[in-house]
Amino acid sequence: MSLPPTGQHAGPSALAEERWGQGPGLLASVWRYRFVVVGVTVLAGAAGFGLSRLVPPSYEATARLFLADPRNIAVLGEDRVAIDPERYVAQQGELLTSRPVLERAARTLGDGMTAGDVGDAVSVATDPESDRIEVTATARDPQEAADIAQAVADGYQDVVREGQLARAQDAVDQLAPARQDLQRRLDELQAQTPPGTVNPVLDGQVAALTQQLLDLEARAQQVQVNAAAFGSGVQLTEAAEPPSGPSSPSALLWTAAGVLLGAGAATALAYQRAGTARRVEGRADPARVLGTPLLGVVPAYTPTAEGLAGQLTLEPGVAEAYQFLLASIEFALEQVGGSSLLITSAMPGDGKTTSALQLSMTASRDGGRVVLVDGDIRAQGLTRLLGVQDRTGLTELALGNLEVDQSVHYLPVSEELLLPVVGAGSRVDDPGSFFRAPGFRKALQRVKDEAELVVVDSSPLLAVADTSVIGGQVDGIVLVVNRGTPLALLEQVRERLAFVSTPLLGYVYNRAERARGQAYGYGAVYGEGPES
Repeated sequence: MSLPPTGQHAGPSALAEERWGQGPGLLASVWRYRFVVVGVTVLAGAAGFGLSRLVPPSYEATARLFLADPRNIAVLGEDRVAIDPERYVAQQGELLTSRPVLERAARTLGDGMTAGDVGDAVSVATDPESDRIEVTATARDPQEAADIAQAVADGYQDVVREGQLARAQDAVDQLAPARQDLQRRLDELQAQTPPGTVNPVLDGQVAALTQQLLDLEARAQQVQVNAAAFGSGVQLTEAAEPPSGPSSPSALLWTAAGVLLGAGAATALAYQRAGTARRVEGRADPARVLGTPLLGVVPAYTPTAEGLAGQLTLEPGVAEAYQFLLASIEFALEQVGGSSLLITSAMPGDGKTTSALQLSMTASRDGGRVVLVDGDIRAQGLTRLLGVQDRTGLTELALGNLEVDQSVHYLPVSEELLLPVVGAGSRVDDPGSFFRAPGFRKALQRVKDEAELVVVDSSPLLAVADTSVIGGQVDGIVLVVNRGTPLALLEQVRERLAFVSTPLLGYVYNRAERARGQAYGYGAVYGEGPES
């Protein structure tokens, strides 16, 4: 079974990788940054409490009016009219904030207050079920709040009472012409009847007119009595009292609001940080992002000496780790039928040059014909490590000025073994064009013809475009992933390699943390237990 090229992983595993790539869940993110979340929440709550002390306090006072039952009232006559309580109470609530009421309240309060000032300070709430209206006033002083609420309530009652009396007087005035007409007719009939005479017809008419006149007078009196009895239409009043404490700002509410806002912001920040600041913490993490297998684990180690001398002598555990890594790479190359390998990393400092050198030396010790090529002609890290930066190399070979054996320098791996190395050579003005030119492809092919395995150390994949071009000329790519690498970089690597035809064979987990007393060999790479 051949290894799939990068960017062609599908099926349920791909969906799982995508979900994993989105980062930890909300609770896991909060737990990871729990100290930050708690700290921000506490600070936000303290800030809310502090702000509540800086805001000037305001006070609320409420006057309550219990209206007379509006379902059966009669003011202008004896007939009672059924009224919808809900509609009636709502209408009275609107009347409470009408201009006549506010102007009367403003005159009562004085001190230069206007109807607009009073209207801005009050709010009205109605309760049709209990025929209740509440007038609430807000002010900077508790007594002022009570005075405003009470002035509006009193002003409403005065306006309603005066309105009812005025309407009653209008109704009485409308009856006056009829009363005068009846009185005139009655006077005329009485004048037609001489004193001491009896006229049954005239007497009957006089009696009828007299009764009608009495009825009109009784009706006028009833209207005035009803209006006086209805008064303001308020059955009971609860006077506004100065509040004992401010209604706002509430220190508790402001603190709670600060806590909620702080906790929300800290949670969002933790979730965002957990998603974007994720790093490689174990050997299996890169596989979930890249979708390629782990080829080997190289532990963190300190060279026994500076420079190249420290790379030629490794402790047994580290050397064994490179042995297993080489075996995995050889198997992967065999699956794709190739013999050339590109070693790269996401960013500088991940250990790609060291990995390329150690792999080449390990393969050389095994008796293979290996050529190591420094394809990073910008940094020339391998060339500088070997101390051959002043010699010819890859650029001269690509320009056709040298044969392969003339561009090769030999690194003494041991007393009997030499590793062929093609250095970077002279610097070029445009490295991007250099790798795209036919000369580089031909030079690399000539190197392939001379060896069983060609290992190319290239620039970091995300740093420059050179690596993507070189990758198209080899048979396989191996990515060196350092412990602590941000997973966001690996996601960029996956996206970059999706446009390269050469398959990503896998990755090397570099500078792995060792468990106490653990030697890196078979058990370290393929062991069951989690990494320390």
